[in-house]
Amino acid sequence: MQEATINGHDVLDDLLEEGERLIARGWRIIPCNGKIPCDYRGEPAKGWNKLPATVERLRIGLKAASDPGIGLVMGADSKKIDMEVDDDSEIKARDHLWRDVERPVTLAFQSKRGRHDIYAFDPRLASIPFEVLEYSDGDGNKFKIRLGTNDGGAQSVIPPTAPRAWIEGLGPDDVDAALLPDVVVLRLLACAEAKKPKQTRSRPTGVGIRHDALDAVRKSTTNMEDGGDGSKRLFTAACRSVELNCSDIEAVATINAYAAERPFPKGFTDAEILQRIRDAEGVVQRGEALAIRNYEEVEIEEEGETKVIKVPSPIGDVVAAAKFVTGNWPRRSGGTLFVDDSHGLAFLEKNPTPALFGFLRSRCNNVDWYSSGRFCTQSEFASEFTRTATTYDSIENTPHEPARPATYYRCDVPPAGDGRYLRKFLDLFRPETTIDRDLIQAAAMSLLWGGPFGATPAFAVTSDHGRGVGKTSMVQLLTRIVGGSIDVSANEDGDKLTTRLLTPAARTKRAALWDNIKSMKLSSEKIEALITAPEISGRQLYVGEGTRPNNLVWFLTLNAPSMSTDLAQRSIPIKLVRGDNSGPWLENANRFVDDNRQRLIGDIIGALRAEPFPLRTFGRWAAWEQAIVSRLPEPGEAQQVIAERQAAINTDLDESEIVEEFFCDQLAKLGYDVQQESIRIPSAVAARWYGWAINEPVRSTVASKRMHQLSAEGQMKRLAPEPGRSHGRCYVWTGPAANVFYANIANDLLHRISANRADTQDG
Repeated sequence: MQEATINGHDVLDDLLEEGERLIARGWRIIPCNGKIPCDYRGEPAKGWNKLPATVERLRIGLKAASDPGIGLVMGADSKKIDMEVDDDSEIKARDHLWRDVERPVTLAFQSKRGRHDIYAFDPRLASIPFEVLEYSDGDGNKFKIRLGTNDGGAQSVIPPTAPRAWIEGLGPDDVDAALLPDVVVLRLLACAEAKKPKQTRSRPTGVGIRHDALDAVRKSTTNMEDGGDGSKRLFTAACRSVELNCSDIEAVATINAYAAERPFPKGFTDAEILQRIRDAEGVVQRGEALAIRNYEEVEIEEEGETKVIKVPSPIGDVVAAAKFVTGNWPRRSGGTLFVDDSHGLAFLEKNPTPALFGFLRSRCNNVDWYSSGRFCTQSEFASEFTRTATTYDSIENTPHEPARPATYYRCDVPPAGDGRYLRKFLDLFRPETTIDRDLIQAAAMSLLWGGPFGATPAFAVTSDHGRGVGKTSMVQLLTRIVGGSIDVSANEDGDKLTTRLLTPAARTKRAALWDNIKSMKLSSEKIEALITAPEISGRQLYVGEGTRPNNLVWFLTLNAPSMSTDLAQRSIPIKLVRGDNSGPWLENANRFVDDNRQRLIGDIIGALRAEPFPLRTFGRWAAWEQAIVSRLPEPGEAQQVIAERQAAINTDLDESEIVEEFFCDQLAKLGYDVQQESIRIPSAVAARWYGWAINEPVRSTVASKRMHQLSAEGQMKRLAPEPGRSHGRCYVWTGPAANVFYANIANDLLHRISANRADTQDG
């Protein structure tokens, strides 16, 4: 395929660059050939709407397409829909949908045929069984909305795919996709309901017509005469709607549905209905007729008398009623119900059943439970409510960029800033070099990065100037932006630490601090695992086995760091120098963070959205490097400094060199050609020599385990455990010039050691 160019610029490069940028922001971008989603051959892709939106898939598909373009997938996953109008008829239909409602500013682009307005996907639209919904104004004018709510999927080809262009001031860098007003959502739902075949139409609940209120209105007005214009009946309907806590939209829709069945002598407008609802609020108590109970009352005829009996309600109906009354609260995270209201965030972890019913009674005056073998118990209800509750992987007090799925955010997302406040924040510290300043920025960006769990390295804050340079203060100020950190002790038991990380208080924390480490050589298998594990699991109080996604960023503060290979490779060293931390410096710095937290978060989001610099190489933390290091002022130099410092603090490298040099000397003294030969060393001898090499008494098992580790990590080049056991447990020395394919392995080490001892004694 001949690559297209425009004014000397490669079209593929432009499309791929923009696609990568939008994917990094959480958009579901796919490759298209013309207007059709395509696969790696440029052919129409099967199941395209269910495939992951990745940069690699985009790159391959664009290169294979004869008419390349980028498409934006619509629907719940992408959180976007597209309203397209191409002519006057479609504009009239769109304006009818938005009648009496101000259209919010939103993303918009111009195509060859017309205008596309991109809005945020409303979860209530998920029930619509059409990928594309055609809306009609009743006068023959229609237009289409791409929803992507059915298995077939829907997408729109977007700029910079020619000949499309974002409308000035309405591009991805200018505005976000606006939320749909409630009335527009209800009109779309009503439109979709009308288009369903009659046998598949449902009775909507929760939005639009409230059928519990409609039934109550019918029952209250069965024998009521109008006696005029029907205002008495209208007021009764308004009272029932208020008693059942209908929203204005629900009340108007319900009363209009009732009027369709039994018209009022006078046709009341929506404004008049709303006024009667306001009047009703002065007479009846809002929500007083709502009930949460495990039974229904039914009238029966028995021996000529009418009696009211209680019959069990299905547990699913009881749970649904409770969620409706409470607005779908409580919700669940980490196996525990939680509530977020004017009293703050609270977990119902202790005595969950009484806690749940206490909350329900705070929201509903009529909570009644009938005790009998046929009726669901409170414990059964609590278990089913918890099982079916809306569930989140984590609860966050500050945003992520991009936002993570299945996350409950208790915060607003500030607009992306210009970096001014982030620069002022970085000015508070005294980094050793400009690259250290960049790495402090990288740590701040990591705290808000919404990348894969367990994909963020730790940050080791150190100094060549000893104590008092502000290492701990720097970490505390960084983590103060996101609500503080979890403090970890060097002597803390690993299982107890995991339990603490699974507590509700720790779940909302985004950082962990291992402060003032004094170990001569730092190594912790538990911390190493917690840095890279995508999930933290262990014993959770009041639950049993618990899990949480590993969204923690780890910070270590120490002087003259010496680390194991595993921990060194997991750490980004940041160096500070001594300065004046006296007086109110820390107090003023804390105040700066508190006063400008939203501005700082906005600046960090802006940094995470900045244009990345293409990196030539990637290390162990490729995703993190791509998302963060590539957006630093000097990304290549930062990578180089990180690699050099990781090697410098890796004491396993020093240890392996010392051990191999000692083994080399011992073998040479015994008459071996250490350059040309391969030599078998029994494990007992190897363990003894290892202890002599590091000048420490070491048990054989410990020495053997350590040498195996150094070899497995590639730290030792000449020594390695022998795979077979025909000669017992042994190590093999392989000289740099040894013929490893044909040369025999010397097996006379013990004999030479004995002969050397005898010669020494004779001498």
